[in-house]
Amino acid sequence: CRPGSVMIQLRDRELGIRDRLRIGEQLARITDTHRQVLCVNDRADLALVLGARALHLGESSPPALRVREHFGSRFYLTRAAHDPKLCDASGADAILLSPICSPRKGAPELGFAALKQASELAGIPLFALGGVNALNGRACLESGATGIAAIGAWLACESLMPLISALRVARAA
Repeated sequence: CRPGSVMIQLRDRELGIRDRLRIGEQLARITDTHRQVLCVNDRADLALVLGARALHLGESSPPALRVREHFGSRFYLTRAAHDPKLCDASGADAILLSPICSPRKGAPELGFAALKQASELAGIPLFALGGVNALNGRACLESGATGIAAIGAWLACESLMPLISALRVARAA
């Protein structure tokens, strides 16, 4: 993929810090080698140690504005949202809205209309998450998403090429 077009997120909340650090070091090498972005979920300390360029904040994380007070523009900040009406910038650089295409943790799928509404409110890049795959990824972009976030699509497939092709992401030469 085009350099800088993929963000790999270190997200496992159940792993101990040593295991997260070990995996994070591997991800840092991979993202550096392929000129992509490493993001750490919720742990600014770990993001600093790993040299991550991005930090993802969950809905229960400190507000992005408070994180900015401590770290300035050191990190590209993403924020989770599960309600299209709550997709305002609030100091973040981007928002990940979910679940868009399939229900998750008892929450119904939000759908493309909600994605369009959220993209109009956000004022910053908005990424669609939740059930996004090669069949519906392009529709997410057409509904106002800047990009997509894929967890299940990545875990459930042998190749991400169908999803990448559906999104028309240019491959690196």
